[in-house]
Amino acid sequence: VKVRAYGPGGKSKRARPAKFRRSVSVTIGTVRFGPDSAVLTKKERGKVRGYARALARQGYTSVTLDGFTARVANPGSDEFRQKLSMARAKSVKKVMRAKWKRMGVSVKVSIRARGDADPVGDNSNEEGRAKNRRATINIR
Repeated sequence: VKVRAYGPGGKSKRARPAKFRRSVSVTIGTVRFGPDSAVLTKKERGKVRGYARALARQGYTSVTLDGFTARVANPGSDEFRQKLSMARAKSVKKVMRAKWKRMGVSVKVSIRARGDADPVGDNSNEEGRAKNRRATINIR
């Protein structure tokens, strides 16, 4: 496709798009956890295996896992929430790696501890806090 731009004096010149690199991250899945826990339930482990299978079949070679926590008014420091969110991301990573190993594929996994950043639910009630106790599976 040729695009023409007109400069001063009405002279036509070929417009060249600026070169840029944009990285977009898409969350393809969310895994939920119980309060103060990084242990996956049987149901959540099944979801993680399904995500791992789908990513491998689609040919993805890189995944980022983000662990999150809810913010509660009483116990727990920022350090505790960071450690818990990292443990949640690691739990998901362990299950995904095991699935990929059985499938014979290799996928690079990056994990991040996000603590109570980016809440998706209201931390003032249990329903909202339950939404925030999660790990997300992201692709670029």
